[in-house]
Amino acid sequence: MTFNVHVFSGIFESRDEALLYSEAQWEPEPSADASELEFDAWEARNPMWQLKHELDVYLNSDFIETVHGAHLFSYLAELLVDANDVDAIRHSAASDVDTLVLIFEQALGGFSGRLSSPARLDYLGEYRCRPLREVPAS
Repeated sequence: MTFNVHVFSGIFESRDEALLYSEAQWEPEPSADASELEFDAWEARNPMWQLKHELDVYLNSDFIETVHGAHLFSYLAELLVDANDVDAIRHSAASDVDTLVLIFEQALGGFSGRLSSPARLDYLGEYRCRPLREVPAS
């Protein structure tokens, strides 16, 4: 069984900077003595993250992965079904790319949505990938 993954590439100064942009961020939970209104307001604001805001689609943060560093394409080669897709992605990405953001189809929660390039990433397309349990641990 295979499924799809949407691949984005970008350039960030660090893994932490990439994560702040691409993955869900949570404010500290209100204290135990917070009112129900305060807790509801906190819940309405969280999680938040820039990528979701810019894509303007439903996203489940459990199915988003940010990969940063020199091993980007070797990791992708273990994940994608077709090795030619990895070559196409490598050639489409900027030569100094240091980050891949992978949005697995499950992140869209069954909703349809057309993904495109947000402000800090280039959308490189949708590809078939292996189930995560088949991906060798790195």
